[in-house]
Amino acid sequence: MRIRDSARGVVFNDDGEILLLRCEDKEPVDPRNPDLLRYWVTPGGGTKSGETPEQSLVRELYEETGMVDVVVGACVWLRELELVLPERGPVLSRERYFLCQSREKRTSREHMTVSERTVIKEMGWWALDRLADSSETFRPPGLVPLVRRLCSDGPPSEPIRIEG
Repeated sequence: MRIRDSARGVVFNDDGEILLLRCEDKEPVDPRNPDLLRYWVTPGGGTKSGETPEQSLVRELYEETGMVDVVVGACVWLRELELVLPERGPVLSRERYFLCQSREKRTSREHMTVSERTVIKEMGWWALDRLADSSETFRPPGLVPLVRRLCSDGPPSEPIRIEG
């Protein structure tokens, strides 16, 4: 199986809100969750050849959100899962999540790729209480307690492995 390394941002603004993207897939991408077609995720994506994960994340943040004033900090979470990506087929996705801080709140779809525009339907800043009270589906699994822990304890000394 092909490996796809990716970098994702757990992006907070100065108000303590986290940035999430609402995605809608035409076909399921997670074989373990075949009914999962609509969900909110942190921004980010695949690492290109020659990029560090941090460089990849800066590029993806610009493409997906238009944001450029983001400080990329420590890697806080690691996750591996098998996905079936449109036009790419099965991959083992190795995700690294970085704690990020942004001074800007304005987002833009202007720099999205065609495939990103197809999947990403909405962007929004979420306060922790709103996130915890929502009936929406968030990825990765356990996002709310993971974010709570980051807010209360700060970044872990070693990245936490996320299951699922």
